[in-house]
Amino acid sequence: MVGRRKKHAFVEIKEHCVKLLSSWSMRFLSSGGKEVFLKSVLQAIPIYAMQCFKLPISFCHELERLMSKFWWRNSKTNKGIHQCKWGEMCIPKAKGGLGFKDLSKFNLALLAKQGWKLIMQLDCLFARVMKAKYFPTGDFMSANLGSYPSYTWRSIWEARQILEEGVGWRICNGELVNIWNNRWLPGPGSGRVTCQNMNIRFTQVSDLIDREPDKFLKRGWDGEFVMASQWLPGPGSGRVTCQNMNIRFTQVSDLIDRETNTWKQETIRLLLGEEQLESILTIPLASSRPRDKLVWRGDNTGVYTAKSGYRWLITEGVPSEIRILMWEIAHNYLPTLHNLSIRRLAVNPLCPVCQSEEESVEHLFRDCPFTHQVLRGVGTPLSTHNNEISWKNWLAADFEKQNIEACKIRSIAYWAIWYNRNKLYHEGVREHVNDVIGFIKAYYSEISCIGERLRTTNESTAPVWKPPANDIIKINFDAFFNRLTRCSNSGIIARNKEGLTMAACTFPWENIPNPIMAEARACLQAIIMAEEMGFQDVCIEGDALSVIRKLKAAEEDRSCISNLIKEIKGKVVNFRSVSFKYVPREANKVAHAMAQEGARYEQPRYWIEEAPHAVEVLVNQEKRNGIHGS
Repeated sequence: MVGRRKKHAFVEIKEHCVKLLSSWSMRFLSSGGKEVFLKSVLQAIPIYAMQCFKLPISFCHELERLMSKFWWRNSKTNKGIHQCKWGEMCIPKAKGGLGFKDLSKFNLALLAKQGWKLIMQLDCLFARVMKAKYFPTGDFMSANLGSYPSYTWRSIWEARQILEEGVGWRICNGELVNIWNNRWLPGPGSGRVTCQNMNIRFTQVSDLIDREPDKFLKRGWDGEFVMASQWLPGPGSGRVTCQNMNIRFTQVSDLIDRETNTWKQETIRLLLGEEQLESILTIPLASSRPRDKLVWRGDNTGVYTAKSGYRWLITEGVPSEIRILMWEIAHNYLPTLHNLSIRRLAVNPLCPVCQSEEESVEHLFRDCPFTHQVLRGVGTPLSTHNNEISWKNWLAADFEKQNIEACKIRSIAYWAIWYNRNKLYHEGVREHVNDVIGFIKAYYSEISCIGERLRTTNESTAPVWKPPANDIIKINFDAFFNRLTRCSNSGIIARNKEGLTMAACTFPWENIPNPIMAEARACLQAIIMAEEMGFQDVCIEGDALSVIRKLKAAEEDRSCISNLIKEIKGKVVNFRSVSFKYVPREANKVAHAMAQEGARYEQPRYWIEEAPHAVEVLVNQEKRNGIHGS
């Protein structure tokens, strides 16, 4: 039971965190170990409560202060120096942070997951109870808070703002979606259309005011502000609706030609303009014309997940403590003597290694003669620098000039330089430059050997194309996608158990927004070709893992290719047996070659019991390898 004293209700969470923190010794955890402990243990403790209740923001800040103290202190008695705010550490790794969670925002993300369930899973007990009590005649997105709401309902209701911004429509037949008021355009924008070529003279509310008598104009009006802002008084949505515009188009279905099941390009161009036409044409239309679906626009799957706002990039190839050190170096968060003197600590700011300049992060990792000797010795010498460029920008530019392996070596070198500096400053032990260089090379060789052993193992078991069993026809598909022209070419080839070509085709497509759409189009064309050839038992094989997974999944797909997935599944009934199989790219070389071959043609091309010469060479090679391997 959660009463008025909200923080008191969750005090056990804080006590549990304090108990765990007091039991861990700082001496035995590296920075990488601390990162794992905070993310996997400490930040996981309040998740169960956050799925049901909105924790007070002040309580979330208290938990974050505990985590911040744990991160920065270096012993149980030493508080350490907090080099930056917790919020900067919550920035995703892809954007320069460490990827810790902002607890209050993550709390809302988890609660929005419950709101998504109230939209999508109306048959579950939780949704039925909530609907009966709080929105018996409506839906969650239009429900009011109500009188005397429970703390759970209030929490979920407050998280609805996330869904209001991120939920959109996946167009299938267009009958449920309003052109002007719903979010249905694909892409990263708002998802709403804007009026074009409609003689719009009014865009701001100020355009509706007669400045002389200071009153609203009484003439017809229309414009972009209609869709842009919520400014009308009263209990409604606050949005105005278009009037007196002689518009015959209100639903998205009005923009679809029912006979050909294609978009009315001229109508859309006149109504919405060329730019929005290009975006709309990337939406595939299914011939079965299913109902439109609500989707989560923040994830490619179309399904809301609590991870949608918390994705970060993890750099591979070096241990976590080196990655964290590089983050501290880039942001100047290391306790160099210069930084300590700025904080009014009584230290001699001269570099302990060379004794020539103040030990700043720029000096230690760029200007120090010892650093130059080390980096030359490992084959990654420093580039010249401009004093007008900030340290962070210079470091980024210098790393961009290196290849991946050189970046790994440079990171290990910086780690070794910082370790050598600490050993000299705290213990008075000076390592010879050749010893430091030898350590860097040995450490790099060690982590490289691990990767090399993995690569060797993978190469020894490299996958090859295998012929189908019995009378099954195996059809491989692939797509060649041009991101600049937004065009793709589907490559399909069918072979029997002897590895002989039964049929092949290439098919060009326009208005393809991304590679997954290109792969889905190729898969659809593969099953269409199988249907046209009269094959009864087929195995459709490709290297598009996401497409194959969606075809095998039992639940309804809500991604941008959902219409194509539904159409492919709908054609399965026309065969005696159909299976979908994922193979790595190495086992799909012939289909890839067919897709590249298709780039030479502007029209679809078909081959019966043969393929283009360059492709047949690969077919014969795979036939020998496949039959021998099987």
